[in-house]
Amino acid sequence: MREERQENPNKIVLTCGAAENAKIANQDHMHQVTYTFLDADHIKTDWVLYKGGKADSTHSFELARKKADSTKQMNSMKPMEKKTTDSAKKKPTGNSRVGGANTGN
Repeated sequence: MREERQENPNKIVLTCGAAENAKIANQDHMHQVTYTFLDADHIKTDWVLYKGGKADSTHSFELARKKADSTKQMNSMKPMEKKTTDSAKKKPTGNSRVGGANTGN
């Protein structure tokens, strides 16, 4: 698909290019899509279905951003509990250095 230039900065239009057209001209396919950014939380899409080499129908969808539940958001910001394994609970033997290799010194 190729982007078509639009004067409206809130629209993006993608259309099948010439190479794609030759391969799928007589097949049913979504030939074009237009994305329209209505506002910060809403997008509308219009999909054009081609049948027999010409536009047959348009299928539109409106999408809305789901608002976050503030209590869930606050709970997700709590620090995670630190989990320890049995090997992490063992005390060091004193013959190794933290952050370095054991050199025997």
